[in-house]
Amino acid sequence: MKSLCLSILLLASLAGLPAHAQHPDRSQPPKLGPPPALTLKPVQHLKLSNGLHVLLYEKHEVPLVHLDLVVKTGAVQDPAGKGGLASMTAALMMEGAGSRNALELADAIDFLGAQLNVSAGQHTTAVALHTPLARLDSALALMADVTLRPTFPAAELERKRTERLTTLMQWRDEPRALSSVAFNRALYGDHPYGRHSIGDEAALRSFSPADVKSFYRGSFGPNNATLIVVGDVTVKTVLPKLEKAFGNWKNVTPSTVSLPKINQVSGRRVILVDKPGAPQSEIRIGRIGVPRMTDDYYALTVMNTILGGSFSSRLNQNLREKHGYTYGAGTRFDFRPLPGPFLASAAVQTAVTDSSLIEFFKELRGILELVPQQELDRARNYVALSFPGEFQSVAEISSHLEELVIYGLPDDYFNGYIGHILAVTQADVQRVARKYLDPEKVEIVVVGDRAQIEKNIEALKLGPITVMSIEDVLGKAPILGEK
Repeated sequence: MKSLCLSILLLASLAGLPAHAQHPDRSQPPKLGPPPALTLKPVQHLKLSNGLHVLLYEKHEVPLVHLDLVVKTGAVQDPAGKGGLASMTAALMMEGAGSRNALELADAIDFLGAQLNVSAGQHTTAVALHTPLARLDSALALMADVTLRPTFPAAELERKRTERLTTLMQWRDEPRALSSVAFNRALYGDHPYGRHSIGDEAALRSFSPADVKSFYRGSFGPNNATLIVVGDVTVKTVLPKLEKAFGNWKNVTPSTVSLPKINQVSGRRVILVDKPGAPQSEIRIGRIGVPRMTDDYYALTVMNTILGGSFSSRLNQNLREKHGYTYGAGTRFDFRPLPGPFLASAAVQTAVTDSSLIEFFKELRGILELVPQQELDRARNYVALSFPGEFQSVAEISSHLEELVIYGLPDDYFNGYIGHILAVTQADVQRVARKYLDPEKVEIVVVGDRAQIEKNIEALKLGPITVMSIEDVLGKAPILGEK
């Protein structure tokens, strides 16, 4: 009886609906609505008594706080012959600070349910703290110890040195690592962007505790840093805590470096790194890209989404979906303060290395032509619809605010992002593709079994081939335990 009544009610309700609502058209996918607007609250700018600049973004939905201390020193400041020193310094800051050794520090962080880490990039080093609001005072004290009072124990330096020498040995068996090292060196040569971040064997063996302490002292100070705070706090509640933790931090004289000029690729050549027995070939194709602060940023973002920046991109649909050569292929512009690389990449089956290269260049040439409006609309919507989702957590918001610090972007930059993306036209995409992508002037790096792939690559006549061994890329295998 109950089910009969429900059926009668359902029929009665349907009778009052218009015909199109009773019988929806399922022959076409539903139309997309407009992209959701992103409206972030104002960023508050504060200053501690020692001049440390603080960016505060209040987010009160969850009792969490995320802090990022952005120090404007990174791998590009590594001294000559000491590549990897910035990375080593950052790693050792977590291996003893204040009165705690490495294990005691790790235990104290875990006890609070917090996360604390230090990482070095090309131009910055970041000390990041993620903590429950209820443990903020104690967590800030630990963050201040790591930032202001690292101890850099000699024993921990030896352990980290051994770890990184071991990593260099492991890279000899990892085609992806080999391709990355060879590609960056081919593009940038002696520029810091051409080095791998952990340093080579000679540099690693040369590091002393004095080197690490000297690098730290020339980098970490309030006049060379910005503190980003995102979470369930206000100026009134958090500023005294920050002053207590960081107010006594002293200024430093940051080190300066003279960087070599970055030169664009002038022709096309192939670097073949022989990895005997490799079941796949790692392919890297690229050239010098553009700095982050280019007027063409939005057009490049949309163009790259079409070419290789999404699952439905041309390159991935070609190599993965159509031909089955790979599990995934993509492209990206690595935007940095200085011109970063443009990179197209995939790991493909050895037997189709040459066929994959043909398809790579087919897509690199194809994007130079006018893209269909429907494809442009799909790419713009992909970027615009996904963008607000990048601001859900306190850590995600803090990560984006780092861009304001590093690149000097205006506080309301992200509120206008979607509008700029949706304004990109077909002509814009074609213009930036032709301006920044030249398939005749690229470095091509292939790591694979030379005996299986060299002859077929030669037949493509892509350019002169330079054959390299693993030792040519990484040097001789380190002997662990050797001083």
